[in-house]
Amino acid sequence: MKRVIIALIFSFLIPAASFAEIYRCVDENGERTYTTKPGPNCVLLPGSVENKLETLETPVEPPKTPKTSVEKSEDGVGFFPLIIAISLIIYLISKRKRYSRIINLISKKYSNLAKRQEIKAKQMELQGIYGEKQKKYIRTFKTKVVGVTFDNDDGSSRQNAIGNLQVGQEVHLAWEPNNPYSDNAILVFGKIHMAMSSCVGHLKSDLGRDVLEWMNDDTYEGIYAEVADILGGTRGAPTFGCLIEICLY
Repeated sequence: MKRVIIALIFSFLIPAASFAEIYRCVDENGERTYTTKPGPNCVLLPGSVENKLETLETPVEPPKTPKTSVEKSEDGVGFFPLIIAISLIIYLISKRKRYSRIINLISKKYSNLAKRQEIKAKQMELQGIYGEKQKKYIRTFKTKVVGVTFDNDDGSSRQNAIGNLQVGQEVHLAWEPNNPYSDNAILVFGKIHMAMSSCVGHLKSDLGRDVLEWMNDDTYEGIYAEVADILGGTRGAPTFGCLIEICLY
């Protein structure tokens, strides 16, 4: 035991001993001895020159750090950039739908505006045929308004306009000189300002021609018209019709 302690102290006190070859030998009596010279039944202890040289020659690999989702892996794009790309695609799709709705609303708004301007221009082209109710007339006759089942240019229903009329109510006539179907088109309105929503139809073409002639005839001072009767609107005849009376004075 003392020999072992002495050998260990010797190896620590002498710096060169850490690089020397130290052998552990076992004699015939089974006792262990330590020496720097190899012999029979001797084993080279770890930490000797050969083992130290092997340790020095072995390259030391740097410690590996675990991959994170932000770093780019050898296999391709990391998980975090993939989520960003998917989120960006979803955002662009939602924006596209939103912009499409906005564009459709703007297009519809401008379409309606253009339509209103067209209707307004058409109203400006109308020439009103004005008259006042008199106690006595030169001539009176009744006629049915035609075209009552069609809608007006602004999309309003002529049937609804007729439903708002009352017997004895004054109606207003207006000549539409640029009508694409007839040069003698005389429209019938329920209101004096000739709003398209109050148009209930028009006169027959031949009667319209007569009205235009009466307008230029010095025999007549004016033409007055009013509702003589509201036709239909029943279960058997649900479609409204309008009978008006034209009075010349």
